[in-house]
Amino acid sequence: RIPPVIIAWSMAWIFGQTLLPGRIALISQIVERVRGQLPVNTARYCRRLTWVWTIFLLLMGVECAMLGLFASDFWWSLFTNCINYGLITFLFVIEFPIRRLLLGDLEHPPFFESLRSYLRVDLR
Repeated sequence: RIPPVIIAWSMAWIFGQTLLPGRIALISQIVERVRGQLPVNTARYCRRLTWVWTIFLLLMGVECAMLGLFASDFWWSLFTNCINYGLITFLFVIEFPIRRLLLGDLEHPPFFESLRSYLRVDLR
């Protein structure tokens, strides 16, 4: 029951450590690699979105830990193998129309085209 906790908190750490002073937020780094230099409002949005993912993953780790300690095998398995992946997908998908609404002045390629371009980014 430990791996889902470690995975969620490790991902939160990856996102969160890029929010330290003087660092460029992880999502800003990805978007800059795809789009080039970001306007100020887009960089601010990307930084806030990095915060959202960091907090989301921290809370998911807490949820996995609590389920691991107190829930039956059924509920632990249901959440860690199904529901949590649905929540991740929901957050990822719902962000797209929010971004279009808040950053209306940017060009917004279709969802799957955006997804393909972000998946091709090399963060090394």
